[in-house]
Amino acid sequence: MAETEPNAAAAASEPEAPQPAAIVYKKKKKKRKKYSRGLRDIQRAERRVSKAADRLTRAARKGTRTYRKRRNKSARKRRDGAVTDVFINLSEGAADAFASGAPVITDLTRAVQPRRLRRAARQQFRAFARLVSFPFFR
Repeated sequence: MAETEPNAAAAASEPEAPQPAAIVYKKKKKKRKKYSRGLRDIQRAERRVSKAADRLTRAARKGTRTYRKRRNKSARKRRDGAVTDVFINLSEGAADAFASGAPVITDLTRAVQPRRLRRAARQQFRAFARLVSFPFFR
């Protein structure tokens, strides 16, 4: 018991280490894209089409890279291996390209048919349906 008292007294007399201050990071808000009312849909569609084109070029690059890697591997394995396995290597490269580029179809569909157009089409369809069905329910 006598041994613990001096240690406790020594610990109490030592100054405590300073605590580090908390650093708070504030996330910057993204600026909204500004459009003229009449050109909003056109600009959004253009942005989506360019995004789809970018995705398509990345997919083509990935497919070409896969083909070249497999071709070089075939060439190292055996004599005339690159020529022998050309169709297998091409199919693997094409499969990679198609897998990476599959969402392009969805991107283009969304670019051509934005939400406002769908909403307007629904409203027009409902108005037409009311007009056509009105005489029958008198």
